[in-house]
Amino acid sequence: MVPACSSSRWGSTLWTLSVWIFVSLAPVSRSVGPVTVPTLVEAFRAFAPSSSSLVSNISHATEPRSTARSSGSPQATVVRMTRCINSSPARGRGRLQNRVLDSSESSLWAARRGFVGGNWKCNGTTEKTAEIVDMLNSSAVSLHQVEVVVAPPSLFISQVQETLKNPGVQVAAQDSSTQQGYGAFTGELSPKMIKEKNVPWVVLGHSERRAGFGGQPGESNEVVARKVRAALDEGLKVILCVGETLEQRESGATQNVLSEQLEAVRKVMPNDTEWQSIVIAYEPVWAIGTGKTATPALAQDTHRDIRRWLARSVSPEVAEKVRLIYGGSVKGGNAKELFAGEDVDGFLVGGASLTGDFSTIIDAAKTDL
Repeated sequence: MVPACSSSRWGSTLWTLSVWIFVSLAPVSRSVGPVTVPTLVEAFRAFAPSSSSLVSNISHATEPRSTARSSGSPQATVVRMTRCINSSPARGRGRLQNRVLDSSESSLWAARRGFVGGNWKCNGTTEKTAEIVDMLNSSAVSLHQVEVVVAPPSLFISQVQETLKNPGVQVAAQDSSTQQGYGAFTGELSPKMIKEKNVPWVVLGHSERRAGFGGQPGESNEVVARKVRAALDEGLKVILCVGETLEQRESGATQNVLSEQLEAVRKVMPNDTEWQSIVIAYEPVWAIGTGKTATPALAQDTHRDIRRWLARSVSPEVAEKVRLIYGGSVKGGNAKELFAGEDVDGFLVGGASLTGDFSTIIDAAKTDL
């Protein structure tokens, strides 16, 4: 456990200085070896000789240790540092809190960049797909500001891949099977096939899949979880959809419904680092395709509840880093106000992703990091 220290101005200054020193010394480590905790502590003393007690706390609290939270080798270490800010949760999108990450983890737990997904559903022709791709190619998308993923129907994925020239836009499948590989599963699309076609993302748990349609049964929480597990096993990234019906919202069951949907997935994800491959899309069923939209306050409150659930049920670190996006009649006219919510990291867009309005929504979700 990293001990907390005073939240005084001097303590905060020392914390900032320690991070600056560590970052400054990082290039040196490539030529002279790793920047160890003793090295950092000695540098700290040079800059702040009068802060001996705080330096002592850092020295004792920052012992390197092997970590299972990294996708790298078991020998990867994390330098844990004394947290010289108050104990309230950090505000903002993915603000550095109580540790400096080594190179094996820094790419996994980056600050929360804006995220916009476009779910085309069962829409599109060859001509219409070409029009949408032209629009995407002309959109100003910087990977440093926003991550954009579009999910065309499976038959049009190849066309999109072949004509998409904007490096800031990626492609997703709209669903995948619980089956890992190949076999007698007529109509199924396995994660292995998706991966082989260089499609990095898949949308899972969408309310239309959960509810069922055309006389087909809907997917249970457990089925969605199995799909997530199969997708992760093939190295895919997942846009995981959760949400409640209007009846559930009005009866006060929203938190229970969302908790059950998320808990089913948590049970199949024993390694916390796998959450780096998950973006959670909150889609109130009553707002999807109805023209009704959750108010910015309601969207923020629900996203905050999801983040609190992650902190309790997974870890505070995962809660801080996982992106939570909103879906449900998102348009260019309401995107900016929705995105202002502290815990709203972007959008999953339906009908508007087929129009020029999508570019406006993308602009609204750009994040300055």
